[in-house]
Amino acid sequence: MLWVDKHAPRRLDDLDCHQHITPLLRSLAASDAPPHLLFYGPSGGGKKTRVLAYLREVFGDDVDRVRVETFVEKESNAEATICQSSCHYILSCTEFGLRDKAIVQGVIKTLVEDAPQVSLASSFFVTAKKQKRYRVVILQDAELLSEAAQHALRRSLERTIGALQFILLASNPTRITGPLKSRQAAAAAAAAAAAAAAAAAAAIAAAAAEEAARRGRF
Repeated sequence: MLWVDKHAPRRLDDLDCHQHITPLLRSLAASDAPPHLLFYGPSGGGKKTRVLAYLREVFGDDVDRVRVETFVEKESNAEATICQSSCHYILSCTEFGLRDKAIVQGVIKTLVEDAPQVSLASSFFVTAKKQKRYRVVILQDAELLSEAAQHALRRSLERTIGALQFILLASNPTRITGPLKSRQAAAAAAAAAAAAAAAAAAAIAAAAAEEAARRGRF
């Protein structure tokens, strides 16, 4: 595990920045049919960290029991890597390329057909501790989707509420089409202020030094 991942905040209460978003996310976590969400902000600003903290609020630590699978869209033979747990799926739009529309449509179709199964290709996982009737699909770098793929995604969003919750992560929200934005509840996840970032880095460094000392490395 990377050092930065090991010491990343894990719970909503651990997040020092944009704390005004936390009550909203906690409220959504209690819902059985939460809205689709758009998190935007610069790369490295903590979008994915906040989303994973939100998912732990919803599903518990089953979020961290992940495996990687390759999805193959049958008609176009396009492939996409999916990191998944029993309750969520993460796809990076950077690898979709020119076949992004086919991949988006194929993945959504497969997930809807498989619900409430927990895996795209196997029954490796059991049900999550905090049982919910829906699964979460996270699309990283969503602004890289073509206009055609975004239109296909928008149509799917209208049909999957209650079965799938989509969470889009974008560094440049201006490249997300208006109709797609209108289907999302948006939350800014901008980078931390310099003072807050420095304080967080100092706290992490202190924790790492303390852990290393306990292991006799100093």
